[in-house]
Amino acid sequence: MRGLISFLLGTLFAVQANAGVIPGSNSRIANWLVGAYTDDNTQKFDHCGMSTTYVSGITMGFAVSENMTWRVFWAHPSWNLVPGQQVIVELHIDTYPPVSVSATARTQTMALAELPPTAVLFDQFRKGIQLTAFAQGNRYDFRLDGTYAALTEIGNCALRYSGRTPPASAPPAPMASSTPAPPMGQPLSAEQRLEATTLVANLFSQGELTGYKILSAKDIQELRLPTLSTWHVVWRAGDIVGTMRIVPPQSAPSAGAISSDIIGSDSKGCTGKFASGTNPDDKNQGTTRIFTACRTEMFLTEGHYIIVPREAGGYYLFGTFGQAPVTATGGGTKGTSEATSSSHADGLLRAAVFEVLKH
Repeated sequence: MRGLISFLLGTLFAVQANAGVIPGSNSRIANWLVGAYTDDNTQKFDHCGMSTTYVSGITMGFAVSENMTWRVFWAHPSWNLVPGQQVIVELHIDTYPPVSVSATARTQTMALAELPPTAVLFDQFRKGIQLTAFAQGNRYDFRLDGTYAALTEIGNCALRYSGRTPPASAPPAPMASSTPAPPMGQPLSAEQRLEATTLVANLFSQGELTGYKILSAKDIQELRLPTLSTWHVVWRAGDIVGTMRIVPPQSAPSAGAISSDIIGSDSKGCTGKFASGTNPDDKNQGTTRIFTACRTEMFLTEGHYIIVPREAGGYYLFGTFGQAPVTATGGGTKGTSEATSSSHADGLLRAAVFEVLKH
């Protein structure tokens, strides 16, 4: 498809950088250049793509076409490939099993490979940290920084331009796409901010919640998810994002009011099939637990919330969020009960909250 070739060549040669670009579609997500492209012949939408160039000089990019097939390409100005030449490339993403693909040289400096049309592989590239490619006895290493946000965006971009309805703006971190802004309140004082951060640090010290990192304001900004900035503390470990907010007494009269706000906001933001539930915590008196889930064509997102009374008045609101690809089973999809690992993280968080905030 000539539109895709224009995109690849445009990445390599600045003189063609705007060939076939749909006006207004270009953006930068982390270190990836993202855009939507038309076919040179028909001028109709062809694909959405992303690319970045590494210190090695190799450019790597991905493209999702209007029929939702996807591919990867690599290019380097010093390569001397034979157009039409095919090379088997073995891809290793973190500790996942390797995947072999056949890459075809499209020009002397660029090779392109069709990728298997599976949500699982797409999700591995999104969540992965390191990609290692083996081809013809050579090893090539690529960091996958920013792929969660960029791949999610080009997937949604292809849905939009092909006339389908994409999920609500998917996050760069695996959390519910419709994560609500918590109830409004006054900005935290320095003392309250210290209280919030210390509480979360104490939760992590319980031993079960391992591998979590409290994110700085800069970390949150780089995730490019505006709703994260509405929480007072944000942390992350692997494919799970956690949050905490102090809800002052004047912002919510009861845990029930907070629950209604969360479920209403999540339901409104879900463009697929929505489910939710609320119940008191059998371990922690006065604590309320909330579950929400949104299943779209591509992904299942879950949010688990814990509302805990605060000794100084108001509430602590915790959230843990996860996302997983939807897997087809016959004529339907797997249910929410086996969706993400956020429920496990929620269980660990509840136990830690019980230990730290005994009432």
